Amino acid sequence: MGGAPVGTTCHLAVPQVPIAFPAGAGAAALLMGCAAIRPELDIGIAQQLTVWRTATLGRGGLVSPLGLAIAARRMLVQAKVTAQPLTLPLHGTIAAGGTSGQIATHRHLCADHLVTARELAIPLYEGVVGIEEVEGVLVLDGLPLVLTSHSLIAEAPADEPAWVVVAGTDGETVLVRDPWASLGSPPVRPDRQRFASLLGSKGDSALVALYPLPTTP
Repeated sequence: MGGAPVGTTCHLAVPQVPIAFPAGAGAAALLMGCAAIRPELDIGIAQQLTVWRTATLGRGGLVSPLGLAIAARRMLVQAKVTAQPLTLPLHGTIAAGGTSGQIATHRHLCADHLVTARELAIPLYEGVVGIEEVEGVLVLDGLPLVLTSHSLIAEAPADEPAWVVVAGTDGETVLVRDPWASLGSPPVRPDRQRFASLLGSKGDSALVALYPLPTTP
């Protein structure tokens, strides 16, 4: 996929959704993206917990891209997943010292997510996500929700992967909504090269592309 042109549309209406509970960062990031597409959505604590329960992999608050896409569809937002592997974040679970029982639970929940995603006809692609794939979603007027090696916010845990929403790019900098940011804070604007270096975590790579559902005539 080619790079996005300078002046790619910025989705400035992406709201900041604060993390409501310690394991809720991935759920908060998804709610930010979905609420930008459907502003009428509830983005409160109860909804964040519902998203987390849908997407969780059962260890330390980890959520899967498949689970996030399922949660998006249940909020009437179209989602497409690109991940390597689709059972993400298996590598991260192993690297973090997950026990055999935790890894078995992870595999079981991922299998459930995969079945549900296919039942919902969510497009699934296996592959590594680069900055060009992220920008390609913006070109198509979508919102990319991507896994990064760590948060862009200083107050966030330094060694934990993070899900962020890419709200736009001008070809030199990337406009990012990070759920670890405080309410009312502006989007983070890392330069394109730096943000590209943050994509993925511990061998895992993932992008959940969010779009409005097609309207019925």
